Amino acid sequence: MSENNYLSALAKIREEFGKGNPMRMADCSGAKYQTISKSDATLSSREQVGLFMLKYLNKDYYITFPDGQISFVECDNILNVSARVDYSGNTILVSDQTLILMYLTQASGISPRGQWSNFLQLPEGSHHHGPFINDAINPWVKTFSGKKDLFLTVLKEMGGSEARLGDYGGVIKAFPKIPLAFLIWEGDDEFPPKGNILFDSTISMFLDTAGTYVLGINAAWRMMAVADCI
Repeated sequence: MSENNYLSALAKIREEFGKGNPMRMADCSGAKYQTISKSDATLSSREQVGLFMLKYLNKDYYITFPDGQISFVECDNILNVSARVDYSGNTILVSDQTLILMYLTQASGISPRGQWSNFLQLPEGSHHHGPFINDAINPWVKTFSGKKDLFLTVLKEMGGSEARLGDYGGVIKAFPKIPLAFLIWEGDDEFPPKGNILFDSTISMFLDTAGTYVLGINAAWRMMAVADCI
């Protein structure tokens, strides 16, 4: 899906985000929140602005409240964003902005249970299961099957940890309270390799199935982009 297709969703969730209680959102999401002067963020006035700091796919982001503008923590300009399709994490995609605001707005505060579900087990997951396999799982498996060392290196680069899943697998934190599991079963002369992306059973308390679909795709492609740089 084109990044421009997420613009209406971003506008809608940004409006909802701005009506929320920032202290509650921080508490439920695992984000940090403070109130600062806009001048501290290199903006033009000294009005007060709320500021979240949130880790998403092992990168730190600032999110202003109530307007929901997003930037990298390490950048000077708090308004720098990009809609350019670049899954490396060096730009902030419109879809990533939408996910970040959805997570903050909808976070329930519940801790992960460590019980894994596949996409098909999500509410109405069958509606998007085929596209999810094609857009996320298949290209991810193609990148990492037969390359356990590469997979483990990327896993480490993204702050993840190895897990006993499939023939090899691992877990990364997409958000503080949303872990994702990636696993591969190696093929043989009779069967091709296959893999899966699993979600904690609490995922629906943070993102709806459409948001989970986008999260799985963006996380898989982020891993592939990291692999390209190794």
